[in-house]
Amino acid sequence: MKRLLIMSTLFFALTLGIGALELKVEQIKPNIVLANEHTGSVSTLIKKQSILIDKIYKEKLSIARGIDSKTNRVALKKNIVLFEKVLNGLMEGDADLALLGTENKKLLKQLKVIKKLWMPFKANILHSKFRNLYRKKFRLLKNINKSIKIDEISRKKDKN
Repeated sequence: MKRLLIMSTLFFALTLGIGALELKVEQIKPNIVLANEHTGSVSTLIKKQSILIDKIYKEKLSIARGIDSKTNRVALKKNIVLFEKVLNGLMEGDADLALLGTENKKLLKQLKVIKKLWMPFKANILHSKFRNLYRKKFRLLKNINKSIKIDEISRKKDKN
């Protein structure tokens, strides 16, 4: 019982974002420009997407608890737009982000899975439906991790 209490307290503290990282389009642009010139940047962008998912989740919980609601609402909207813009840029390319999109069919397929999982997660966030929200977040993160592995494997094949 004591262990469960400690774990839930730790989870709550992490959820509220101890040491949270705020990403903006301007901070991502340098990495995106490199994505077309330097392998590995795609994985970096995908990893940043997982950070955005965590931030979106944390911001929504903070809003629900009444913690700095105004600031968190603004950040939540920005992070949702940023997540979608980068995800679409990774899939199809984005001139504003100087991103060409992927030609890797396996990675593209996995990014489509992420997009499919993103839609119900986003709907729950926007409509304050907390049932199964953590489970949806976990599925998203799990599939983001798969896409990172796919990209890393393809980079290793390209080197050989």
